[in-house]
Amino acid sequence: MNKINVILIHGGGGSEHEIAIISSKYIQDSLANTPQINLIPLEMRAQGELFDSNGEQIFFNNVGKFSLANKEQVKADYIIPCIHGSPGEDGQVAAMLDLMQIPYLGSAAEASMLCFNKISTKLWLDAVGIPNTPFKSYTNPKQLESAAQTIKQWGGGFLKAASQGSSVGCYSLSPDDIDSGKLARCFSEAFTLSPYVILEKIVTGRELEVAAFQFQGELVIAPPGEVVAPDSFYSYDEKYSAQSESITKVSAPDLSQEQLKQIKQLAHKSFLAFKLKDLARIDFFLTEQEGVLLGEINTFPGLTPISMFPQMMKHHGVEFKDYLIDRISASQDT
Repeated sequence: MNKINVILIHGGGGSEHEIAIISSKYIQDSLANTPQINLIPLEMRAQGELFDSNGEQIFFNNVGKFSLANKEQVKADYIIPCIHGSPGEDGQVAAMLDLMQIPYLGSAAEASMLCFNKISTKLWLDAVGIPNTPFKSYTNPKQLESAAQTIKQWGGGFLKAASQGSSVGCYSLSPDDIDSGKLARCFSEAFTLSPYVILEKIVTGRELEVAAFQFQGELVIAPPGEVVAPDSFYSYDEKYSAQSESITKVSAPDLSQEQLKQIKQLAHKSFLAFKLKDLARIDFFLTEQEGVLLGEINTFPGLTPISMFPQMMKHHGVEFKDYLIDRISASQDT
């Protein structure tokens, strides 16, 4: 039997490059000793250049073949773009692979782009009737005064660069931060990270995460896990630092059957409405007043040893290795 050439492109050269490298290691470990798969890991750097594990540059031609360091031409049967943030989660890599008609893990370009921009995500959620956290959007740094007025009205908010992931460019702000100058500094910095900025109202409630994935021809919505972060702010460092004080629970306790049903229905509806593919982590808030609110959709969730997505998948009874083999095999049957 011919082996399936699976190209694992990791890194991306963006703000989440190093986290993507760690996620890639998890994928490589998962697919180790899989006889039907020839796994070739390649690191993508800031300008899109690809390098093998020996630091040799690898070239990818427009007919879907890689020229390896030994000049061997390898056809890409399947690609895993393990890139958190740009140019993976924003759809750039997916668009290139779609043009070349190479199957890959993850959502298509348009769905990725919609979910990567927090403003377009919320506009789409509103359009399809999925409750989400209140927000204001900004397209110009000169709109600082408008943001200040909203923070006064809400009593605080989370200011975020709209097109970033993993809490990059995310700031927790209170009315006191207006006079201190912190708001102005954060507003300016957010616009250096994204052309669009979003301000979300702080909601009081539990932070729940759902693993949604396609497996053996079905869309699976695993029961939610829970994140308990210090000061209710799940920052980049809290997500990935070894010194994190956040507590993650692979199974959220004390949820009623009605709450579980509603979260599952909303996760299922959003996966289909955005036309997602393969996998997504869908985050919710459970509040006393507003009920269940969808926070955001991550189209390529973290796969580090402490990441929630693979833990929730495993807790639901699916090993990540079996999931990857299922997705790769399914792509070769179409």
